[in-house]
Amino acid sequence: MTNTHQETLKNTNQYKDELKKILNIIEEKHIDMYFNITKEELNKYIEELLDKHELKDEYDLYYYTNVIIKKIFDRFDSHTYLIWNDADFNLPIRLKYIDNKLYITRTDEDNIDLLYGQILKINNIDINKLIEEIKAMTAYSIDGYLQIKIETILYNGIKLKSLPSIDSNTKEFEYEILIDNKIVKRKLTKQTNELIDLNKWKKNYSYEIIDNSIYVVYNACKEDYKGQMQELVNNIKQKSEEKNIENFIIDLRGNMGGNADYIKPLIEFLKGKKVITLTNNYIFSGGRWALIDLKNIGSKFIGTEIGTTLNCFGNIKVERPSKYILPVSGKYFYYDENSNSIKQIKEKEEFTKFKNNIDNQKYFKPQIFEPDYYVENTIEDYKNQYDRQLDSALLLINTRMKNDRKEQFLKIQTPEELMEYLDNNISYGWIDRNGKKYINTLSHVRENYRTSTINEIFETGLVTCAEDAKLIKYCLDRLGYETKLYCHRAYETEENFDQTVKMHCFVLFKKDNYWYHFEHSMTPIKGIHKYDTIEEALNWITSKWNKNERKLAEIDDIPDYLTFKELNQYVNQFDIKEFNKTNLR
Repeated sequence: MTNTHQETLKNTNQYKDELKKILNIIEEKHIDMYFNITKEELNKYIEELLDKHELKDEYDLYYYTNVIIKKIFDRFDSHTYLIWNDADFNLPIRLKYIDNKLYITRTDEDNIDLLYGQILKINNIDINKLIEEIKAMTAYSIDGYLQIKIETILYNGIKLKSLPSIDSNTKEFEYEILIDNKIVKRKLTKQTNELIDLNKWKKNYSYEIIDNSIYVVYNACKEDYKGQMQELVNNIKQKSEEKNIENFIIDLRGNMGGNADYIKPLIEFLKGKKVITLTNNYIFSGGRWALIDLKNIGSKFIGTEIGTTLNCFGNIKVERPSKYILPVSGKYFYYDENSNSIKQIKEKEEFTKFKNNIDNQKYFKPQIFEPDYYVENTIEDYKNQYDRQLDSALLLINTRMKNDRKEQFLKIQTPEELMEYLDNNISYGWIDRNGKKYINTLSHVRENYRTSTINEIFETGLVTCAEDAKLIKYCLDRLGYETKLYCHRAYETEENFDQTVKMHCFVLFKKDNYWYHFEHSMTPIKGIHKYDTIEEALNWITSKWNKNERKLAEIDDIPDYLTFKELNQYVNQFDIKEFNKTNLR
C-alpha cells in the first residue's frame, strides 16, 4: 500500500467519522429523525452511497451529508441541513432563477456588461447538470425553495466547489453567459467591490404613501430596537387618519423568519381594513407565521408561492460540528384549518403519538400556500426596474373587493358608462386551468390559460383581451347595438404552436350609421373610436401590427373554458383570409 493511498484512506475514514458525528447530532436533537425512514433503511442507503462516492475532503463531506439529510427528510424538513461555517467567497454577481433559466441580476461595476445575461455553463459544466446536483442535496417541499438554493449556491465559490462536477481546487470560475444572442465567457473570482443594486429592496419597517394606499415593508421578523414595530404602527396610524386612507399593502417578500410575535401590533391595527400582501419564494420559517396572521384578518395575496409548506419541521437548535453549522429542527408545525392557526409539537414523545394517530396523517401531506393572484417578476421587469408585483397590488386595490360587479354592470345604459365601469371594476388578468388567478402578467399563459365565463369575470374582475371583448360584446348586445367580434393574431397550428403570444380580440359596434371601435384592454389606443365604415376601422386597428405576422378573423364569440391552444383552434375554424388593406377599399 503506497503512502498516497494510505493518506487517502486516512482522510476517507476521518470524514466518515465526521459524518457519523453529524448524524448522531441530528438523531439526538431532532424531534424525530426516523419518522420518514427507518434506521435500517438509512444505514443501508449510506453504505451504498459511500461505496459509490469517496469522502475525499471537506467539500465531499458537505455535499454528501446534505444528500443523506435529503434522503432522511425528503420534502418535510428544509430547516435541517449542513451549512459552511465560513463561506466567504461570493463572486461579484447575484442570480435569479426565472422560468427555468438562471439570470444575472446584480454585478459590480467591473462586470456590469453581464447584467441580465443568462448563465449557460460554469467551468464548462452545463448549468442544468449543476442544478440537478443542487437538487440532489436539497431537502425541499416547494420548488421556490429549491430556486433559492440554486440562486445562492451558484454565485458562491465555496459552495460551487462542493458540487461533484466542480474541481474543489479551483481558484476562479468561468461563466458562459448568453447576452443579446451572443455568448460571453468571463472568469470570476472573489468579490472585492460593492455590488450595484438597480432593483433596490425597501428597508424593513419602512412605509410610504402610494396613491390612496400605505405601502409597508416587513421583510424580516426582527426589531432593530425594542418597540420598533409599535413605532411603525403609530406612524402609519397617524398618516392614515390624516389622509383618510384605508388601503394597505404589506410587503412580506424576502421574509425568511425570526420572532413571529413582532408583527402582532401591526395585525391588530390592520383588522377591518383593506389589506393586500405581497409574497415570494423567499418567505420562510417565521415569515410564514406573519403570512398566516395576515390571512386570518382577511388579507388577499399577490405574488408567488412561498418557500415552505405551512406544515413542516422548524424552530432550529444550532450545532457547530467541525467547519460547519448544523441547524436541527426541534419542533413540528402544522396548519389547522379549523382554528386558522399553526399549531406546534415540542417533545419527541408527543410527536411520536401524534404521528402514529391515523387521524393526523392529513397533517403530513404538504399544505401549500397559494396566493389569490399569481404574479411573478420577469427578467424584463428586472431590466426595466419595474416591480410588477407591487404595481399589480396598486392596480387591484380599488377593484378586488367589489362584491357588486354584476349589479353595477346591469345598470349600464351607454357605451361611455361601460368604459367607466371597466376602468373601475376590471383588471388585466386571467384564470388558469386549476383555478389559479393571475394579474398583470402573461407568464405561463400559453401553458395554463383558459377562457373565463361571464360570471367568473364578475366574480374576479380579471380579463385578458379575449374576456374583455367578450364582456364588451355581451353588454353592447344587451343594449341593442349591432356588434362584430374580431380576433387578430398569429395564425397558429399544431406545427408552430410555440411562438411568442400574438393575439388581440376587439369589438366594433354600430350607432347612428357609424361604426365604433370599443377598446379597453390595449392601453395605448384605449377609447371609443368613430369610423365611417367597418373597413376603415379594421384598417386602422390592424395597422398597429405587421400585417404579415397576424391574421384577422371575425368570430361568433369567445367560448368558455378554452385553453390557449383551443382558442386558436376555435378561431382557425372561421373563414380566415390574409388581411390586405387594398381588399377592403
